[in-house]
Amino acid sequence: MPYTEQDLTDIETAIRKLQSGERVASVAYDGKTVSYSQVQLGELISLRDRMRQEVKAVAGTWTRQIRVSTSKGVE
Repeated sequence: MPYTEQDLTDIETAIRKLQSGERVASVAYDGKTVSYSQVQLGELISLRDRMRQEVKAVAGTWTRQIRVSTSKGVE
């Protein structure tokens, strides 16, 4: 199941909480809740980076195609 923009927002909120001095921050994603402490801040940042890549990849799947066909009108 791909991560969503909301998952990414929740992770970033948890990172801010830990950086501001909270001892434990909980995040729910992919159907489960995980608690992180300040010691695990690096792990949480790595998860955020993976989520960003996935969200960006899913958002960028739409591509525009232009097809040009030319003919002299003689078949």
